[in-house]
Amino acid sequence: MVYNGLLKKERQNIHEKIGQVMEELFQDRLPEFYEALAYHFKQGQSVTKAVEYLMKAGRKSFSRCSLDESYQFYKEAFDLLHSEKIRTRWKRPCSLIF
Repeated sequence: MVYNGLLKKERQNIHEKIGQVMEELFQDRLPEFYEALAYHFKQGQSVTKAVEYLMKAGRKSFSRCSLDESYQFYKEAFDLLHSEKIRTRWKRPCSLIF
């Protein structure tokens, strides 16, 4: 209830901070948290990090033969990269993919 009452910018800041704290706290175990990190950075303001973690989550799912899940992560990354709003801010698309 409180979350929905926050302004969009405030929610973005909260997600961004959660992602940053997770990176710090779990730096030795990041693969366990790729999906959650992707979610929080996507909801936050770090499109580059969101795509990075979506791609990593996709690879992780693929390695477990979870093809549908892998597809969803890759599609989400693709959609982020190709959305009009993001395209103008994107700096290094290929370095995350290859």
